[in-house]
Amino acid sequence: MKLNFIKNSSLKIRLAGSILLVAISILSVMFVINFIISRNFMFNNIEQNARNLTTARINELEKILKPLEKIPAGIAAFLESEDISREDIYTIIPRFLAANDDVYGICIAFEPVKKGDKATLDAPYFFKDKGSINDLNVKDSYDYTIWDWYQIPKMMNKAMWSEPYFDEGAGDVLMLTYSVPWYKEVNGNRILQGIVTVDLALDKLQKIVSSTKILDDGYAFLISKKGTFLTYKNSDVLLHQTIFSIADEYQKPEYREIGKKMIAGESGFADIDEFDTGENFRLFYAPVKVNSWSMGLMIPKDELFADVSELNFLLYFIGLVGIGLLTFFTFMITSRLTKPLKLVSTIASEVASGNIKSAKSSIIELTESNKQIDLMMNIDKNQIKDETVLLLRSFYIMLEGLDSLTQRVRLAVIQIVSSNNVINSSVKELEEAITTQAASTGEVTASANEINNNVNSLSVSVNKFSDNIVNADQLLNEGIEYIEEIRKAMDSIVNLTNSMVNKLNLISRKTSNINKVTSTIAGIADRTNLISLNAAIEAEKAGDFGTGFGVIAREIRRLSDNTSNSLMEIESIVNEVQNSVDDGVTSIKDFSIEAKKSYNYVNSVAEKLSRIIDFNKNLNPEFDEVNSKIQFQLESAGQISDSMIHLSSNAAHLKDTLKEFLSISQKLNEAVVSLRDSVKQFNL
Repeated sequence: MKLNFIKNSSLKIRLAGSILLVAISILSVMFVINFIISRNFMFNNIEQNARNLTTARINELEKILKPLEKIPAGIAAFLESEDISREDIYTIIPRFLAANDDVYGICIAFEPVKKGDKATLDAPYFFKDKGSINDLNVKDSYDYTIWDWYQIPKMMNKAMWSEPYFDEGAGDVLMLTYSVPWYKEVNGNRILQGIVTVDLALDKLQKIVSSTKILDDGYAFLISKKGTFLTYKNSDVLLHQTIFSIADEYQKPEYREIGKKMIAGESGFADIDEFDTGENFRLFYAPVKVNSWSMGLMIPKDELFADVSELNFLLYFIGLVGIGLLTFFTFMITSRLTKPLKLVSTIASEVASGNIKSAKSSIIELTESNKQIDLMMNIDKNQIKDETVLLLRSFYIMLEGLDSLTQRVRLAVIQIVSSNNVINSSVKELEEAITTQAASTGEVTASANEINNNVNSLSVSVNKFSDNIVNADQLLNEGIEYIEEIRKAMDSIVNLTNSMVNKLNLISRKTSNINKVTSTIAGIADRTNLISLNAAIEAEKAGDFGTGFGVIAREIRRLSDNTSNSLMEIESIVNEVQNSVDDGVTSIKDFSIEAKKSYNYVNSVAEKLSRIIDFNKNLNPEFDEVNSKIQFQLESAGQISDSMIHLSSNAAHLKDTLKEFLSISQKLNEAVVSLRDSVKQFNL
């Protein structure tokens, strides 16, 4: 719907809309690119900070843990190399404990000594309590041999860190224990003598990890090599939950996959939802290599992109203000640019409606009111850079050519109408002559028949010549009179045929003049077509500005094509008229020849009849000769009758030809009327 609205709007709206659409598209692309680049930059920066911060905290933990590992290892080595008494233990161990601030407690758990069915336990434990060092024996609190910190290093035969636990009865705090087994050589065999441990209070690690902050709500946590939470912001999770139990409880399989990677000693990033709040976080995890733990840093995504969102909001606001200003100035500029085009559109409408005079007046008024346009209208078109002025100039040139063309077409139409009227008048005169000729031919035919009858009677009279010589003389005199009438009729026929030939020749010359006129109009039509083609080319160069001008150019070309088609029809009609006239001239000439032959026959008959009269007195001796000549006269009368019949047939054919010519002339008149109506559309 919006696209249709733009397409049906004015050029100003479409131009401004197109500019705004391009500008908005560019700004949108810039916003998207800026958002992506800013987000990636912020993302990479935060991730790098997360790596650095996590690495720093892990290094801080290792600075605590690695020295602690050396304490039980040193004590175990000392116990293996020296035989010390119980009193020495109570003297030396407190010194170690006092010298290390990070150590909560140290224990030397001896391997139980069996005496009969009983095993003797001994595990002196030294720990800090409110700034002082106390001691107790773990055996009094529980059987330490079943605890992980004792039995796992014993079974694995290597030093290791325990899982976090609450040491009830031996410090009553959450702690971690690093255990180192120590041995004695007995008969060449290394015999386990006990486990030396150092305890680290978990609260110290918790303080270090909980002090790790990123953004406002980011935090860190620590899990053991079994996935147990050593530190977490929610204390209910500590020691009671592993990352795998949380995955099962809250149905978050991604926690299980991340947990596997963390306890495997891998590092990397992952997107997760916090299991207890559902908030989106970006997690970075890395191993604590000294004891196979893993540390995770939770980065809140909403805070991660807060600065980017704020920056983009500011850019959006600036973009909207810019689009508003761009809209204002775009409409101002397009209004100024399209103002002349509105006038061009008005001129094109006037031309389309045939009001050429008004269109020329509008262009002249515009050039008179705008000196710059008036100046450019009078220079070479190749020097004009303004498409609007170039379009106006082309319009004006086209209107001048169209004005001249229509004037010449009107003159040609007048000439054709005049010639057509002359042709019609000549055809009517020829039709009247043919009618007169037909009447004369009828009279000649009647006279010929009468001569034939008289000659027959003469033949009978000759047979009765001897009895009716007086009657024969009278009949011969009557025959001479009839022959004189035939001679007069033949003279009239010859004169009529000559008149018909002259009139047909006149029609032929007029149709030749029509051909010249149609040739002139055809030249005008070709030039019109060339003008319309040039106008279409100029409209194409003007682009969208020349759309209306292109419509006018096509209308002019259509008028030129219609004119060419009408001229072709006129030329065809004129050719048919000329052919008909030529046929008529040929027929009349043939008729004239036959008439002259008949005239000669009549003269011959008259001469012979005169001789008959002259030699009437000698008819008896020459009766046979007279009888034969009468027979000859009968044959001549038959030839005259046949010639009259042929002449009548030619006259009828000529009359049909003239009717056809009148029909063609009517078509020519209709074509001229159509051409005249087309020209009348233009108000010059």
